[in-house]
Amino acid sequence: MMMFNSPDECKRYFENKFTDAAVESEHYLYENMRRGTDHFYSEFTPVEYERTNSFRNSLQRTGVSGTVDDYDFEVYFNPDYSYISGRASGTDVVENATQGIHGVAGMNVGYIGNPFLSEIESYIEGDIVGIIKKHLS
Repeated sequence: MMMFNSPDECKRYFENKFTDAAVESEHYLYENMRRGTDHFYSEFTPVEYERTNSFRNSLQRTGVSGTVDDYDFEVYFNPDYSYISGRASGTDVVENATQGIHGVAGMNVGYIGNPFLSEIESYIEGDIVGIIKKHLS
Protein backbone atom coordinates (compact mmCIF):
# COMPACT_ATOMS: atom_id res chain seq x y z
CA MET A 1 0.00 0.00 0.00
CA MET A 2 1.34 3.42 -0.96
CA MET A 3 1.90 5.82 1.89
CA PHE A 4 2.45 9.53 1.35
CA ASN A 5 3.86 12.00 3.82
CA SER A 6 1.88 14.93 2.45
CA PRO A 7 -0.84 15.81 -0.05
CA ASP A 8 1.85 17.42 -2.25
CA GLU A 9 3.83 14.18 -2.34
CA CYS A 10 0.71 12.30 -3.40
CA LYS A 11 -0.06 14.89 -6.06
CA ARG A 12 3.49 14.74 -7.49
CA TYR A 13 3.34 10.94 -7.54
CA PHE A 14 0.17 10.88 -9.64
CA GLU A 15 1.26 13.76 -11.85
CA ASN A 16 4.39 11.77 -12.73
CA LYS A 17 2.30 8.67 -13.44
CA PHE A 18 -0.03 10.61 -15.76
CA THR A 19 2.91 12.30 -17.49
CA ASP A 20 4.59 8.93 -18.09
CA ALA A 21 1.31 7.53 -19.48
CA ALA A 22 0.87 10.50 -21.85
CA VAL A 23 4.46 10.27 -23.13
CA GLU A 24 4.22 6.50 -23.67
CA SER A 25 0.84 6.89 -25.40
CA GLU A 26 2.21 9.50 -27.81
CA HIS A 27 5.22 7.31 -28.60
CA TYR A 28 3.01 4.23 -29.05
CA LEU A 29 0.67 6.04 -31.43
CA TYR A 30 3.56 7.45 -33.49
CA GLU A 31 5.35 4.10 -33.77
CA ASN A 32 2.16 2.30 -34.81
CA MET A 33 1.35 4.92 -37.43
CA ARG A 34 4.93 4.66 -38.71
CA ARG A 35 4.65 0.86 -38.92
CA GLY A 36 1.28 1.20 -40.65
CA THR A 37 2.82 3.59 -43.16
CA ASP A 38 5.71 1.20 -43.79
CA HIS A 39 3.19 -1.61 -44.34
CA PHE A 40 1.23 0.60 -46.74
CA TYR A 41 4.41 1.26 -48.75
CA SER A 42 5.28 -2.45 -48.79
CA GLU A 43 1.96 -3.36 -50.45
CA PHE A 44 2.80 -1.79 -53.79
CA THR A 45 5.93 -1.18 -55.83
CA PRO A 46 5.36 1.46 -58.47
CA VAL A 47 6.42 0.87 -62.04
CA GLU A 48 4.96 4.00 -63.64
CA TYR A 49 6.76 6.50 -61.40
CA GLU A 50 9.62 6.86 -58.94
CA ARG A 51 8.57 6.65 -55.32
CA THR A 52 9.40 9.81 -53.36
CA ASN A 53 8.33 8.67 -49.86
CA SER A 54 6.66 12.04 -49.36
CA PHE A 55 3.65 10.54 -47.62
CA ARG A 56 5.88 8.42 -45.34
CA ASN A 57 8.03 11.43 -44.51
CA SER A 58 5.04 13.65 -43.74
CA LEU A 59 4.27 11.75 -40.50
CA GLN A 60 4.70 14.28 -37.70
CA ARG A 61 4.43 14.34 -33.92
CA THR A 62 4.17 17.28 -31.57
CA GLY A 63 5.36 15.71 -28.35
CA VAL A 64 3.39 15.94 -25.14
CA SER A 65 2.55 19.36 -23.76
CA GLY A 66 0.25 20.67 -21.09
CA THR A 67 -0.31 19.61 -17.52
CA VAL A 68 -1.93 16.67 -15.78
CA ASP A 69 -5.28 18.46 -16.11
CA ASP A 70 -4.98 18.79 -19.87
CA TYR A 71 -2.26 16.89 -21.73
CA ASP A 72 -2.09 17.37 -25.46
CA PHE A 73 -0.24 15.63 -28.27
CA GLU A 74 -0.79 15.05 -31.95
CA VAL A 75 0.47 12.44 -34.37
CA TYR A 76 -0.59 13.25 -37.92
CA PHE A 77 0.26 13.31 -41.59
CA ASN A 78 1.16 16.87 -42.47
CA PRO A 79 -0.84 17.94 -45.54
CA ASP A 80 1.51 20.94 -45.90
CA TYR A 81 4.56 18.70 -46.31
CA SER A 82 6.45 19.29 -49.55
CA TYR A 83 4.94 16.70 -51.89
CA ILE A 84 7.24 16.47 -54.88
CA SER A 85 5.14 15.71 -57.96
CA GLY A 86 2.78 18.65 -57.62
CA ARG A 87 -0.02 16.62 -59.22
CA ALA A 88 -2.09 16.62 -56.04
CA SER A 89 -2.23 18.66 -52.88
CA GLY A 90 -0.84 17.28 -49.66
CA THR A 91 -4.43 16.94 -48.43
CA ASP A 92 -5.27 14.81 -51.49
CA VAL A 93 -2.24 12.61 -50.88
CA VAL A 94 -3.10 12.07 -47.21
CA GLU A 95 -6.79 11.43 -47.86
CA ASN A 96 -6.12 8.97 -50.69
CA ALA A 97 -3.35 7.14 -48.83
CA THR A 98 -5.47 6.73 -45.72
CA GLN A 99 -8.06 5.06 -47.97
CA GLY A 100 -5.39 2.69 -49.32
CA ILE A 101 -4.96 4.38 -52.70
CA HIS A 102 -1.42 4.17 -54.06
CA GLY A 103 -0.16 6.26 -56.92
CA VAL A 104 1.52 9.38 -58.15
CA ALA A 105 1.09 11.90 -55.35
CA GLY A 106 -1.86 9.88 -54.13
CA MET A 107 -3.56 9.63 -57.50
CA ASN A 108 -4.82 6.14 -58.18
CA VAL A 109 -2.78 4.22 -60.74
CA GLY A 110 -4.72 1.02 -60.44
CA TYR A 111 -3.85 -0.37 -57.02
CA ILE A 112 -5.89 0.06 -53.89
CA GLY A 113 -4.42 -1.49 -50.75
CA ASN A 114 -5.65 -1.64 -47.20
CA PRO A 115 -6.74 1.61 -45.56
CA PHE A 116 -4.19 1.30 -42.78
CA LEU A 117 -5.60 3.99 -40.51
CA SER A 118 -8.77 1.98 -40.00
CA GLU A 119 -6.62 -1.04 -39.10
CA ILE A 120 -4.65 1.00 -36.59
CA GLU A 121 -7.72 2.68 -35.13
CA SER A 122 -9.38 -0.67 -34.56
CA TYR A 123 -6.93 -1.64 -31.81
CA ILE A 124 -5.02 1.44 -30.77
CA GLU A 125 -7.70 3.12 -28.67
CA GLY A 126 -7.93 0.14 -26.32
CA ASP A 127 -4.15 -0.12 -26.17
CA ILE A 128 -3.78 3.50 -25.08
CA VAL A 129 -6.37 2.97 -22.36
CA GLY A 130 -4.27 -0.04 -21.29
CA ILE A 131 -1.13 2.11 -21.21
CA ILE A 132 -2.84 4.61 -18.92
CA LYS A 133 -4.12 1.83 -16.64
CA LYS A 134 -0.62 0.29 -16.50
CA HIS A 135 0.89 3.54 -15.30
CA LEU A 136 -1.77 4.05 -12.67
CA SER A 137 -1.67 0.56 -11.21
